Amino acid sequence: MFVDRLLGVDDRDYSFQAVVWFYLSWRDPRVRGQIAENTAKLTEPNSTYSCELPCQSNQKAISGGCCDGVWMPYIAFSNLKWLPQDRVLRYGFGAIPGSDAVFQWRSVHATFYTPMDLRAFPFDRQQLLIQMEVPQARSGWSGGLVTLLPSTTGKALFTAKTRGDDVSGWGVVDVRLLPFEYPLCQATMAGALGPSAGADPAPVVPQYMWQSQATMAGALGPSAGSDPAPVVPQYMWQSQARGNAEECSAVLMSDKQRGRASPFWRHPLANAANVPEMPVLVSGLNCVIVVQRFTTRWVLSAVFPIMATTWLGFLVFFLPKDDMNGRAGSIVALFLALAAIQFVVDSDVPSSSYVTPLQQLTLASYLSLILVGLECVGIWWVTTYHAEKLRRNRHVQAQQQYQEKLTAVREALDAWLAKAQAGYRRISAPSGSSSSNLQRGASRSGSSSLRKAVSRTASKAARGLGLVGVGRAHSKRSSSSMSGEVYGERLSAGGGVERLGSRDHSPRMLLQGSWLRKWHVFLSSVANDDAFADRVAHLANKWCAISQLLMYNVAAILIFAINSWVYRIE
Repeated sequence: MFVDRLLGVDDRDYSFQAVVWFYLSWRDPRVRGQIAENTAKLTEPNSTYSCELPCQSNQKAISGGCCDGVWMPYIAFSNLKWLPQDRVLRYGFGAIPGSDAVFQWRSVHATFYTPMDLRAFPFDRQQLLIQMEVPQARSGWSGGLVTLLPSTTGKALFTAKTRGDDVSGWGVVDVRLLPFEYPLCQATMAGALGPSAGADPAPVVPQYMWQSQATMAGALGPSAGSDPAPVVPQYMWQSQARGNAEECSAVLMSDKQRGRASPFWRHPLANAANVPEMPVLVSGLNCVIVVQRFTTRWVLSAVFPIMATTWLGFLVFFLPKDDMNGRAGSIVALFLALAAIQFVVDSDVPSSSYVTPLQQLTLASYLSLILVGLECVGIWWVTTYHAEKLRRNRHVQAQQQYQEKLTAVREALDAWLAKAQAGYRRISAPSGSSSSNLQRGASRSGSSSLRKAVSRTASKAARGLGLVGVGRAHSKRSSSSMSGEVYGERLSAGGGVERLGSRDHSPRMLLQGSWLRKWHVFLSSVANDDAFADRVAHLANKWCAISQLLMYNVAAILIFAINSWVYRIE
């Protein structure tokens, strides 16, 4: 068998179209005489004989011979999908001079359906199947059965080969012929969903066979040989243990002995008494065309865009660590771009019941972008936590100062009112001519008390405002190393400046004590030391970028390498 030309492979429809050249040969001593007899009838003067089956596809029976009455094997294509109506019929039949050898060749242009394994996509190979079967119910001229024997194969024959590919996206690697044979009843038992009806005169799946199959599935051993009605007969158990296809054949033999009709049993024909009685067998050849997918197109149009989009996501680590808007916006934009690429790629990728390597790469890309986004959030928190804490402390202290000022003003007003009432009570006691002088003295005394109260209030307010300079941050960065020196300053609760960076806050302490102490010291350092927090954010930003990029590339390589190695078809 030669694959003259592979016309196309539709991996979305799980089918392929090809022009295949088949060559069959066998021995038949009657062929040469039959062809000569037919040719003589055609050449007789005033002959009315008409040849119904010319031996050549050119329909020239006189020059090519007439094959009427010549036995030819009947071969069926089990997985044939359709035959193009505009196909060209090419065939030939002949006999070798001086021998009883006979040959037949035929060119078949058809579309076949076939299973496909996409677990290594797009670095995959496929086995395109053409299943040729010989129904053994037909009897040959000698009463024997027809058996197909594999012979030579090839990737090309008559079609001229020029520079370039034979078919878009695929290349033929190998062509194989694999023989097979199994009882016809085994096919129905393997695919049946239930037994035939009890009243069926010729059941396809008899009741007792279905029950025997169910008991065989869970049995741990055969029934005893003396059992008059064995649930798991000895021959069925032995057939299952040998792993061959004799189980339903043995059941059919028992069925014949019971006198029950079966469509799977071969009965002798009236004109072929020497044909043996036996189960109907399905035999033939599986023609396997091994093809290799061209991966360049998929690498450039699918794999590279997906990986490049993810690689761009790692560039956000070069943005300022406190620029959360820029980092988050970039990650979201790349996430949407990856979704758009997936939408375009999926429209051209074959569907399957499992996750293909290309889909695994897409999932890994989504996960990497999500992790990058979460890491950016964590780095931003470490970077801005100290400044945010100082801002919150300034707000709290400003609120406290406002409350102190308000309290001082209220106390001054209360004191002035109390003194004013006391002075009024003193000047209300005298009478007569001195009342006007007393009123003037009380007025001067009240004005003096009010001025003193206001002065005390202003003094208290000034002292209250002098506790802390509102709006000014007493913190600065230090150029010292991370060896336990001063890292910076912060505003104390009492209004002074407190120096930070003692050895208790140095990274060395993170290596000592329990993990709870390490975590406590770390959080305290991040919360109270701007320089330490900036250093931690810098290291986290650098190592997150390196580790994420390394893990993503390794995961992408392993996805395709492992799937191609495990599921690759040789």
